Amino acid sequence: MKPLSVKLRYSHEPQREACARFIAGTDSAVWLRVMASWGLSLVDVQLLVLPQSGQDVSPLGVLVVCDGVPSTDHGSLPYGVVGDKLYVPVETTFSPFVGDDEWQTLLSDDMTAYVWHPVVGLVGYEADDVRRVSDLIEPLTVNDGDWSRAEPGVTINSRLWSIAGPELPSADEVLGTGKGTIGTKVDKFGELLSGPMQKAGQGVRAAAGAAMLPFAMLASKVASMMPNRDASSGKSQAASGGHSGGTGVGGGWAAKLLKKTFDLLHARDRQIDKLLQMLHSNPDEGLKFAIPFGGNFGGAFRGLAIPGFSLMSRLVDFSLGGMSGGGAVDLWDIDPERQMRLLNRYRELAEREVRLGRYRRAAYIYATLLNDLPSAASVLEKGKQYREAAVVYKEKLQRPWEAARCLEQGGMFDEAVKLYEELEAYEKIGDLYVRLEQPDDAERAFLQAVDQLMEKEDFLAAAEIQDRKLDDIDAALATLDSGWPRSEQARQCLDESFRMLGRLGRHDAARQRVAGHSRSTGQGTRAPTLVEGLAEAAVTYPDDLVREHAADVARVVSSRILARGRARSKPILEAIRRLAPEDHLLERDCLRYQRTSKSTTPPSPAPRRRARQLSGGVETFTPQRVRSIEISTTVDWRTCRMTQRGYYLAGYQGQDLILTRGGWGESNDNLQTVIWSNPVSADWPILLAIGPVGEIQIGIVDGPPLPPMTMTPTDRFPGQVTAETPVWLGEYLCGFNSTPTGRLWSVNYPPTTLQGFDADGTPSVTRPIPH
Repeated sequence: MKPLSVKLRYSHEPQREACARFIAGTDSAVWLRVMASWGLSLVDVQLLVLPQSGQDVSPLGVLVVCDGVPSTDHGSLPYGVVGDKLYVPVETTFSPFVGDDEWQTLLSDDMTAYVWHPVVGLVGYEADDVRRVSDLIEPLTVNDGDWSRAEPGVTINSRLWSIAGPELPSADEVLGTGKGTIGTKVDKFGELLSGPMQKAGQGVRAAAGAAMLPFAMLASKVASMMPNRDASSGKSQAASGGHSGGTGVGGGWAAKLLKKTFDLLHARDRQIDKLLQMLHSNPDEGLKFAIPFGGNFGGAFRGLAIPGFSLMSRLVDFSLGGMSGGGAVDLWDIDPERQMRLLNRYRELAEREVRLGRYRRAAYIYATLLNDLPSAASVLEKGKQYREAAVVYKEKLQRPWEAARCLEQGGMFDEAVKLYEELEAYEKIGDLYVRLEQPDDAERAFLQAVDQLMEKEDFLAAAEIQDRKLDDIDAALATLDSGWPRSEQARQCLDESFRMLGRLGRHDAARQRVAGHSRSTGQGTRAPTLVEGLAEAAVTYPDDLVREHAADVARVVSSRILARGRARSKPILEAIRRLAPEDHLLERDCLRYQRTSKSTTPPSPAPRRRARQLSGGVETFTPQRVRSIEISTTVDWRTCRMTQRGYYLAGYQGQDLILTRGGWGESNDNLQTVIWSNPVSADWPILLAIGPVGEIQIGIVDGPPLPPMTMTPTDRFPGQVTAETPVWLGEYLCGFNSTPTGRLWSVNYPPTTLQGFDADGTPSVTRPIPH
């Protein structure tokens, strides 16, 4: 028989819980730094070092296996375990499918663990190959020198009470820094860009650049229609047979003005062409003379300066003083083709600066030259210029959440607390007070956060704060009990209560909780969920007596449900099979019961596929409706997105924008909805994209950005997500969508460009779209 190979396939949804994380890189110091950021005990951590290949045993990275690995971490990738010792990425499936019990027979008992990397392949580890954190640390060399003459130094109190920086400047303060430059004259440097060039005279400098061209042409036309008088005779040349519109009073000044204006425009065209050439041949020097393109940052001005034909030099560095503007400017009229070339080259150079790690220069290009403030703020944040990024977010983009995050990352905790208080983000406030060693203020903030979450019926998050941050286990268990069985987090609350009791060793309380569930009659919509939760406890709870009791109660409750015949039998039978996976007779009986229950109900008509062969070998079929879901008719639904877990709908109800999320197989009572009040007119198209882990990006075509709205976890959607318009998408949106890798692509105008953003919002790719 020919052996069948098993392959890894990427999945858009996580297929298993994360119990390990892979850290890429060859430097063990990087591994230790990432592990230390998790805040976990590293004593019992197991390290599986992955080689580059079968021929090159140098490290590609390390897989860290430990309890309580973080669910999200940008420096590592999550891995789950299959068959007790095979570690694979959580977003992968097997083709063909292989069950856990089959993996136990396929994998060798001589190996302690296996790691399946998408690039390296399957790697096996013996017991001696498993490393510990202590193996990465080398003890310091003891110096034999004489230290007996050391003198004690000055003792400094190292306790941290607070970290405070200067006050966040307001918009008025920032804009006020530029008032002294209003109406001042700026030196211009044309020598670097221009070779021998005909100078335009004082008449050109008196003309207001390209803006005077229509007036000059009109003056020339009027002058040509006027009779030109001879200065000596006082007679009209037209009357004596001479031509009109000569060089006299009427025609001379108009012709000069027209000529001087055309000379100025020609000189400016030459400067722009040389600027384009320099931006390609010597971009660092060309950026000094780059022409800004309008907008709120670096484009605000008061009055017109004396026109000229030279480009002035600027410092290529981001500065908050550039927000002021206010000076007189010399407007240049550039044709659309050159504008497009300049804008595209500016974006290419900005992406180049980001790749080179010169974030302030990139922010200067985005903010001053392109007027793309969202990209400028994102680049500043990536470059750890948190103060400037916070000012742009708060004062220019009106995004206080992003501003508070930047202040927190920059260590400006006092200012971050003030901003979080305005946003009523009490949990974040408590976390900052903990870092400032102010326990009383932290406890008060955490209690406010619990009350806020309980109002939203987010029992899981409230219980986690009570358990992890307030150290009130009894209150956390009571909160989880409040979520069972009538909340959307019922199953998660049930599982978490058993996990918490097992972690604390309260096995008697767990047995009492199981006994209380044994009195369930099997009625209600949560009865199948109860069976699944008891089966989970029967498999994973650490105490043998609790596991046996939970398995018995699960069988009793499931028999009551199946006897009534009103619930879907498939999830209940799956739970029963989990109780004894080694019992093949039980699995056979469950499959037989499932087939019997299907035969008692009238079969639904199977969809017929009407296939026909077309030219070119393309096969088509007529789609058949297999299912329908009733949704609200009071909302004018505009867009829909679907994932493996459920569906997302967005539309208008009056002047409000509605976003609804529902799971496949759930009733309409379990739908989750968030509302933005009066964002725009109800006629504007809605953009909606769902990321690979359920994150929601929503926006309005050519509309303002939507502030963040939180959707709490449910049994169908376990993670908490935020729905908002990403601040780094910019203005004048035409459309956006996300890819399975997490990159977001957007189309903006003018000019019409396709931009790609990394998961952290950094612009990485720009492609012009031809008209």
